[in-house]
Amino acid sequence: MNKLKQDRLKAAAKYIDGWLDFNYRDSRLPGIVVAVQHGDKLVLNTAYGYSDQVNKVKMTTEHGFRIASHSKTFTSTAIMQLFEADKLRLDDKISSHLDWFVSSKDKEVEKITIRHFLNHTSGLIRDGLDANYWHLDRKFPSQEELKDFVKDSKLHTIKTNENFKYSNFAYSYLGMVIEAVSGMKYEEYVTKNIIEKLGLTNTYPELSEEAEKKLAKGHTPILFNSKRKLVDHADTQGMTAATGFCSTASDLCKYFSAHCHGNNTLINDMSKREMQHGYWSAERNEESYGLGMAVYHQNKNTLYGHGGGFPGFITNTRFEPEQKLVVSVLTNAWDGPASLIAKRIVNIIDYFNMNDGKVKNAEKYEGRFFVQWDTMDVVNVNGKLISSGPRFWGDFEGENSEELTVVDSKTLSLEKKNSYGSPGEDVIYNFDTNGKVKSIIAAGTEMLLEDEYLKKMGGKK
Repeated sequence: MNKLKQDRLKAAAKYIDGWLDFNYRDSRLPGIVVAVQHGDKLVLNTAYGYSDQVNKVKMTTEHGFRIASHSKTFTSTAIMQLFEADKLRLDDKISSHLDWFVSSKDKEVEKITIRHFLNHTSGLIRDGLDANYWHLDRKFPSQEELKDFVKDSKLHTIKTNENFKYSNFAYSYLGMVIEAVSGMKYEEYVTKNIIEKLGLTNTYPELSEEAEKKLAKGHTPILFNSKRKLVDHADTQGMTAATGFCSTASDLCKYFSAHCHGNNTLINDMSKREMQHGYWSAERNEESYGLGMAVYHQNKNTLYGHGGGFPGFITNTRFEPEQKLVVSVLTNAWDGPASLIAKRIVNIIDYFNMNDGKVKNAEKYEGRFFVQWDTMDVVNVNGKLISSGPRFWGDFEGENSEELTVVDSKTLSLEKKNSYGSPGEDVIYNFDTNGKVKSIIAAGTEMLLEDEYLKKMGGKK
């Protein structure tokens, strides 16, 4: 990603806000909160929909979310802090810090190192033999249950250091390593050494009474056209270090900004590079994984961060450490497309940053236009006009996107369209007496602005 230009980032944020609002209203999601930060400045922090869709409680940017596996980045950061303090080594065996971490049924367990757990190459079982706590059919395992599992069960499903294999149990045990090495409870350590250091006022390592008061409600998915139901909040007990955290989008931006290069508040840049190095690729995915950090490969850009899935919540945060850009997307539904939204927001920012044109008064052509089977955005990108299909979180990279060139003051021409589209055909504008767009005819089809379209269709905004 090239150096971000402030004016272009501001223009991108303005478009993204309207794009999010439209897609939220076009979806059946309960709510979304999105924050975008550049350096130490929030350029977007906005909420859509409901924190409680059943009782129609409006979502705000102050509502907290269960951020689930984002927790692993806090755990890995704590490990790197202890590493920098010479209190542990990354290649220490887990059993050298937890003397009970041995198994009569699985001798390979004793060979597992901190690094193996951090980058998910231990081969350890993912969630145990009874993972119904993810459906809240039982309580999350306690530390004692996790200890007993080591003694009584076969932990490996594949060999150590053979492949990337995600494990929530691995990070639960890392939480116990942090306690053993620091002499502090996990929650106490991360609160003192991460949360308070950064002044994160809405971030909690577990479901405390204070945290629960601020939380949005989680919602079940829509399956077979069912109605959403509220999901109870749950304490993650012994799995706090893997999935327990609660936070807001703006707090997550502040936290991940501390993982950008040059910020030594939590750890130094050498430790960050170690965390951000993509050791292993995730199969069937555009990702790799470092030490507690997912590595996202998109459009020749590399970003870092993590996603999270918790009963009633799906979340994702991505950051670019050189440009100090952070995007955090939080949804309060089990089927919320947080990762897709975050990816598309980064793509839109990158497009605004990389493109420009020479169309004078390009803003007069802008608008969102509707016909029953299609929606088209015409966007002014720094004097360059582009059309895109914004529905279903569409950005400027899809097959429904194309450049527009000016034919005359009321006519644009479609360019670079796939062969099933209308390359070379016209977009004809109908302006009112004040020069404002009323409608367009795109490749022979009349398309209306939202208010007029809804009026025609008998709907409402």
